[in-house]
Amino acid sequence: MRVSGLIITKNNGMKLEWALASVYKYLDEIIIIDDYSTDNTAKIAEKYGAIVYLHKFEDFSAQRNYGISKCAGEWIFTMDA
Repeated sequence: MRVSGLIITKNNGMKLEWALASVYKYLDEIIIIDDYSTDNTAKIAEKYGAIVYLHKFEDFSAQRNYGISKCAGEWIFTMDA
């Protein structure tokens, strides 16, 4: 059974490191939906093997649904950065 991790973020580089370090070893893939961050968010995500998709934030449910569509796992673990 594959487990995808899904995080929606924008300019959360400081918190993202902690979030990914706490879960990356339990996930088969990590999907980051990023609203065009201008900090080091993408660099930190890549350090943990995450796939980063840029997607303009419309509303929370649209962002979450877009992220879910990118996940390949049978289970999806969502968390905040």
